[in-house]
Amino acid sequence: MAAMAGTWHCRERELVWELTADGHWKWWDLEEQSGRPSEPPAISGTWFIHEGILVLRVETGTSHIPPGIAYTFDIRSVAAQAIVLYEASTKEQITLKRVA
Repeated sequence: MAAMAGTWHCRERELVWELTADGHWKWWDLEEQSGRPSEPPAISGTWFIHEGILVLRVETGTSHIPPGIAYTFDIRSVAAQAIVLYEASTKEQITLKRVA
């Protein structure tokens, strides 16, 4: 979990995630915010890893993403500068790069 803590950017999906070491996360949709993250984030909550699956549980959502739901991603690889995830619902691989 410690290796995944940090701020991550996915260019293809125009998003930024912040995963904190204390198990909280924030998600900014850059498409809706002119390409720059700002407060408040689009959604936020708690995160954990269970049997190789990253779980993002929504605590503060939107009208389209209610609190209580969770996003899940299979963890393919974790390195210092990149995380590769697989989203089963869309059958897509997602590569996140660490923001310096």
